[in-house]
Amino acid sequence: MTQRYCELATNLPNVTVLAYDYSGYGASQGATTEKQTYNDITAVYDYAIETLLAKPSDIIVYGQSVGSGPSTFLASSHPVGALILHSPFLSGLRVLTDNRLLSCFDPFPNIDRIHKVKSKVFIIHGVNDQEVHFHHGVDLQQVSQGAKSEPLLEQTKLKLNYFGVECSRQLENGGVVRHWQGAQRHC
Repeated sequence: MTQRYCELATNLPNVTVLAYDYSGYGASQGATTEKQTYNDITAVYDYAIETLLAKPSDIIVYGQSVGSGPSTFLASSHPVGALILHSPFLSGLRVLTDNRLLSCFDPFPNIDRIHKVKSKVFIIHGVNDQEVHFHHGVDLQQVSQGAKSEPLLEQTKLKLNYFGVECSRQLENGGVVRHWQGAQRHC
């Protein structure tokens, strides 16, 4: 993913890419819990607003697979310009079963939050996804207020060449935020 972010920041004018590791992943310290992923993404959002002076309407939140949970949480509770979900799931439990008996233990309930997202929503999902069936993306699109078009159901794999400059900074909560903007260093 790092290379994809670098390419976006390098090849698109006026684009800044801000990425992070969840607590307990990559260069970040701490324990990984659902609640902590929400704290992590909120800390990165606050960093973008308070330190980088980003306007909420200029923030596009991207979440892939498990990342769709924290991303949907953020977009449902904070103003953002848009939400992009790539291979999202309805909820953590619904990836495994449609049985709702254990719904009180269901992590990342995207299906319960997406209707609160006020920004535009764009959903991408592969029809041959072997881990999260594409009906998850279709069902999320159907209940989203911000999804104005059909989800992009991708049947091919893209290959891209990536390059760029990455900066990293440790956050107070132990997380690491990565920031790319063109070929300039901003650390």
